Amino acid sequence: MLKVIKSFFVFIALVFTCLIVGAQKPAESEAPFALSGKVIDQDTKEPLAFATVGIREKSLGVVSNKLGEFEFSIPEKYLGDTLWVSMLGYHEYLQPLNDVRDQQTIVIQLKNKPVVLQEIVVSTKQLTAKEIVEKAIEHIKFNYPQTSYMMEGFFRQYIKENGKYVGLYEAACQLFDRRYSIPVNKHDQREKVYLMEARKGKTVDFLASLYYEEWNFFHVMLIENDVRYGKNALDPSRYEYSFKEYTFLDDRLVYVIKADGNEKENLYIDAENYAILKIEGEWHQQDSASWVPNDTLLYRAKSLKKTILFKEVAGVYFPHYMRYTTVFDAHSSVTKEKLFTTESYNELMVNDMHLGKMPKPDKKLFMIPHSSLQFIDKPYNPEFWAHYNTVKETPLDKKILDDLESEMSLETQFQSNSKEPEAEKMTIRKKRRSLKRNGAL
Repeated sequence: MLKVIKSFFVFIALVFTCLIVGAQKPAESEAPFALSGKVIDQDTKEPLAFATVGIREKSLGVVSNKLGEFEFSIPEKYLGDTLWVSMLGYHEYLQPLNDVRDQQTIVIQLKNKPVVLQEIVVSTKQLTAKEIVEKAIEHIKFNYPQTSYMMEGFFRQYIKENGKYVGLYEAACQLFDRRYSIPVNKHDQREKVYLMEARKGKTVDFLASLYYEEWNFFHVMLIENDVRYGKNALDPSRYEYSFKEYTFLDDRLVYVIKADGNEKENLYIDAENYAILKIEGEWHQQDSASWVPNDTLLYRAKSLKKTILFKEVAGVYFPHYMRYTTVFDAHSSVTKEKLFTTESYNELMVNDMHLGKMPKPDKKLFMIPHSSLQFIDKPYNPEFWAHYNTVKETPLDKKILDDLESEMSLETQFQSNSKEPEAEKMTIRKKRRSLKRNGAL
């Protein structure tokens, strides 16, 4: 009897493992083909950054980089579908995938859609900017997931310290959430993040790593989603609103609302269903602001910038791209000497989304919100990254690569750093003890 019970549980464990693996990697029969291209303005020929590139009426997709370039790994099963490119202020682009699959690269020219006042239908009751924002808040329960869902995506972080790039972390991840509902504690991350694969460059050499083991800007970026957490510009009691302009997303009229409060934000709101399509935010600290102490240093945030793009799939909107940049100064709490200025560049591109309950990994495998990503123990898997949808790097990142590869190639760093997370911890702690002995901490 005991053998039967044991065999049963072994069988269940194997089934569960297969489900998790199946959710993480495509089946062999779905071998992807790679589509490379560039998105430009039809008239000016200027590149269009952060345009949505995807499959029409499907959740799979990527965004173009700062130069309008993209690489899109597409499973064979979608070859009968239509390539779809969309961006605020432009007409959408549609092209059968079968027509472009044999092209090495494709140039996609988007036609600007100017705002013609005659096209703007004014309702019988003209709404103020604040009333539009309030309607957008009321419609969150209709426009955003109200059931369990899982997003799959790509996260990238660069660390720049005293003018030099000193750290890189990239991860393929799954984010599990129950629904869009405002938490009581708006700093309590609701998304459960599973890091499927990871690769990292330098992580030991920058000063910030010597002072914090709990820095996790992935967590910080997630809780800066105003729509999910009901904060910042979506708190009418703390912000003032005014009309900035009108624009279009494909053929839909969009209000652009300026929000003034703790952050300066622009809200792009669909004029028909009041879905929030895009958020741009910016904040600068005043010189008179107080320093925040911790056990080793005094630090003060200087500025932050953020962008959040939402994408509609089957009538439900979810974050498609998030970008979060922050700059802060740090001084020794003992000597008051300025130690460093650190800039953190973070981006998350959601490349697929699934509504409904999905198999989850063991809760012990979820990312700890206040734990540094540099200590995540994940073996580097180059075969996985060869076909995974990421934000394409650009020649504009040459300085980043030059700084990070000053001692060895990134590929070598990916290989070596994945094997030594505990060694990194020990190196950092030794350096911290040395600084304490020298009175720097």
